Amino acid sequence: MSKANAKVYGCGYITEEFYEQFKAAISKLETKSNTNIKFDFVGQSFHITGNSQSKVDHAVHRIVDKLLPLFNDLVDECKFHGTFPPVDLDMTFLNRDSIVSGPDTPSSNTSHQNLTTAATPVSGRPIEFSDDSDNDDAEKRHSPTATPTNNSTTTPKTWPVYYGDTESDGEGSDIDSFKETFKFAKNIANPSEIINGSQSSNKQPTNSLRLIERETDTECYFNQSTKEVTITGTDEDAVKDALERFKVLQMQYKRRRRSPLVLACIHPNPKDTRPFHLYFANLERYRHKDSVHLLSEVDEPLFVLLPVFQADGNFLPPHDLIATKKQRAPSRPDSALAAKTYQPQRTSGVQGGRPVSRPPSAAPPVRPSRPPSSMSASSLAQPMSTMSIHGQSTSPTSPMESMVPQWGNNRISQQPEPATYTSDLENWHASPAQPPQTEDFPSLPGKPIKPTVHKGKTAQRRVMRIIPQKSSRTSSVPAKDVWEECREYNAHNATLVLSEALESARCYKGNIIFGAKLGKVLWRNISPEPASRIWQKEDIKDVAMKELGITPMFSDVTTNNDDVIDGIAAQLPDPFGKTACFEIHAQARNQPTLPYQPIIMTLNPGGVMLTKVVVKKDRLAEVDWVMNDNKLDFQMYLDAEELGRTDVKPYSTFEKKISVNIENKQMSFENIPDFLSVNRIFYKETTKYRLHFPFIAEITRVEQLPLDHQPSNQYGVDKITAMTGEGEVWYDCQVYCTSHNEFLKRNISLPIGKLATWKVSDILGDDNTHQTLVDYISCLLIILAEVAKSD
Repeated sequence: MSKANAKVYGCGYITEEFYEQFKAAISKLETKSNTNIKFDFVGQSFHITGNSQSKVDHAVHRIVDKLLPLFNDLVDECKFHGTFPPVDLDMTFLNRDSIVSGPDTPSSNTSHQNLTTAATPVSGRPIEFSDDSDNDDAEKRHSPTATPTNNSTTTPKTWPVYYGDTESDGEGSDIDSFKETFKFAKNIANPSEIINGSQSSNKQPTNSLRLIERETDTECYFNQSTKEVTITGTDEDAVKDALERFKVLQMQYKRRRRSPLVLACIHPNPKDTRPFHLYFANLERYRHKDSVHLLSEVDEPLFVLLPVFQADGNFLPPHDLIATKKQRAPSRPDSALAAKTYQPQRTSGVQGGRPVSRPPSAAPPVRPSRPPSSMSASSLAQPMSTMSIHGQSTSPTSPMESMVPQWGNNRISQQPEPATYTSDLENWHASPAQPPQTEDFPSLPGKPIKPTVHKGKTAQRRVMRIIPQKSSRTSSVPAKDVWEECREYNAHNATLVLSEALESARCYKGNIIFGAKLGKVLWRNISPEPASRIWQKEDIKDVAMKELGITPMFSDVTTNNDDVIDGIAAQLPDPFGKTACFEIHAQARNQPTLPYQPIIMTLNPGGVMLTKVVVKKDRLAEVDWVMNDNKLDFQMYLDAEELGRTDVKPYSTFEKKISVNIENKQMSFENIPDFLSVNRIFYKETTKYRLHFPFIAEITRVEQLPLDHQPSNQYGVDKITAMTGEGEVWYDCQVYCTSHNEFLKRNISLPIGKLATWKVSDILGDDNTHQTLVDYISCLLIILAEVAKSD
């Protein structure tokens, strides 16, 4: 790691004997400024090095203001005609321990021999490299306050070295210094990546240590072995500011390597307020499969989440599920199924994807607190002898057979092995309560029973006092319907996820995008066993996603059907603007030794110039909003884009090799060998619609252009053309809140290690109501409701 350094040249020639006179003062300056000062006798220069450029500049300032004027005065007074070759001048009149003030002024007729043979040293105070501004006064330095000394003898006059008043005998006060230490977390293996940036990054390495030093006027030293950064400075606030910046850099480094926050919200049909359950249906059996469009093929099966209702004790098949030809016959009559399911004495349900029931004699156990559920609390109790952790019964007459839908086609073919329960699970799913050994109020028997008395013990009397108690009043608060329950549950979870993600986004420097997009929420990583269950809406987040690893996947495409996008556009007001651009996805690097990194370049087709280069894109959070009985869902997302300069190589070189035909939008370009290679190009035409303030809708027509390599014709030029009108086309519909732009744009010019000045409440609204987020979601729901009406 290179250190800060500087060189200082003087006018006079300095010999080793002359330099010895000032060694003590130079050593004191080294200690005070925490630098290393050496003198090059060949090059006749002071070489100053140190860990901080500010300290080096401080030492240079002291040498230039305090020491060099003495050398310059010597040259002027001795009438030297040049500095090289060195003049044989004896400097023994300078005392080793001091430089004096107030000697006699020499006569202009003094010969060179008198100066070199008969100079007498004088006493005085040595040079002090202090910050006292009074000693820097030029008038005092050159004022003739000293009177010449008259000697009656033949001793010649002494040579003056320092003019002006001598300094006080008291020592100069030391400057207060503050020190802080920042230690990197133990889970960071290589802290150098935080300070210098990752070597795989497609940007020039940034020395964060030096930038923080420069912006806070402190000195920072990084110890690789202890993973500590020592911060020193003369300003306490500046030292604390530097410490906070290193904390922000560490937080940003760790959050970049964390997976995005994902949340799934289930939104009921506003026209159907019945309690509902959920079922993962295979995409192949989805009635509106043709409306789901994916950009790339997925090897594993995909599923959609459909609502399931109950009628007469049976789970009805979802409306959008295609029935199979072969349906499994029910194992018992429907009447018995209904009695088993809905009798008050014998309640059954589905909890966390596991059907449970309770015998008539079983008392409901005390259950731990958990999110509200549409199922009653008594449905949690079931004897453990009839259940396994996978929801499969271990007995032939298990209630599992009565709670699994008979219309499902995603059932598993083999029974999973029963799992071993822990003591906590056994206590939760408790068996029927046993009567206590000693009853306070035993039932009256038909015949008197003699109390049993053990040998050697006497019967003890027990006296109880019964206090009259008032009957409990029923709550006057009406029960919430499904719509209100889902609205509060979804709003609470969405606020938590987006608040955490926005707080993380404050430390990102670049382009922050908070938007929403219409599409379809699909599900992946589902094994056959969870696909055969009936789920409660609360268990999708807590059990399916967190415990079983089922993940949502947004289609990322609104539609590829012209009629569907025309129906969406018909529900929007008249457009107010249109834009077009080429989006170029490529692999690039700025050094041949570094690996290629994916980048995204945006090209303006009119001016044929790059308007933006995205070198890294991070997804911070996404909220997938599943709409029951609707073809379209939506996703709210928060992205952070790290921007690169467009005027540096290889982007500036690539820009010069691009040509665009304005009439037919045909594009031709050349790759940069060993630096940039284009993968695919999209041509986007965006139409903007102004909704109620502050929301704007954008419908984008996206076309993936086919790339055609042209023959070089022996000229050594490998041209590639991309023609519009010949590629695959689809449409995207997005909704943005314009009130966020003012705050999120501040991240583009964010100083290193600083947090953006906006707060989470500026984006989501007041901390209590989060009205801006509520209005944002309401706007999306209104658009989807209008589109569903016109379908």
